[in-house]
Amino acid sequence: MGVVKPWPSQSSKCATLVEMTHRRRRKDPAAILVRRVFEDFERTSASLLRVLPAEHPLACAKGCTHCCHQRVSVTPLEVFELADHLRRELDTAEFSGLVEVVRAHAARVRGLSPQQHRGHRCPLVQAEGSCAAYASRPLLCRGANSFDAAACARPGAAIPTYLQLTEAAQAAQERLDGESLRIAGREQMLELGCALAIVLDDPQAEARWRAGDPVFEAAAHSWFEAGELRHWSRIRNP
Repeated sequence: MGVVKPWPSQSSKCATLVEMTHRRRRKDPAAILVRRVFEDFERTSASLLRVLPAEHPLACAKGCTHCCHQRVSVTPLEVFELADHLRRELDTAEFSGLVEVVRAHAARVRGLSPQQHRGHRCPLVQAEGSCAAYASRPLLCRGANSFDAAACARPGAAIPTYLQLTEAAQAAQERLDGESLRIAGREQMLELGCALAIVLDDPQAEARWRAGDPVFEAAAHSWFEAGELRHWSRIRNP
């Protein structure tokens, strides 16, 4: 396990807060649930892949990033786990560089529709095509799959997928949706890069979110309706 790094230019007091937050999350029931959901999905995925028809093997492989150039929807709990992984596993220079990449990505894609988002590479994709946080990648990334890499490379082409795997990822994410609603009183689907930028820039983002603050409003999926910009969010009734 790596050492928890502070945010770039943060004070020693802030660095201490980061360390305390990390230690608390190791025992936090919600954080434990996220890791359990990830583990459950991996077991389900392995079972499904064992019965995959031999004539249709998955084309997915390390270094293939076709599915990493579209909008990824995440829950707040997935973002917190992802940020914690990055702080633990990246060295200081890698972490500082990634923070800048994430910020730039968020500035480019904030408010874009899924169609407009296509072509924007995920900020976690490394130069060689690997993921900077593969072990803690979001559920929809885990469920993304294809039988045909050539189809993935063609803009607008229909992608042949193993639907059961995608549905398993969606079902797992619904478990975290419900937990988000229970903890913070609101359920939101967030754009991965925009949400990650918020958490990396605010050491107290998770505590504020748990207290009910709308910390992810700038990352919630948005669309225009009747000339107004609207955001997807379901808030628990009092």
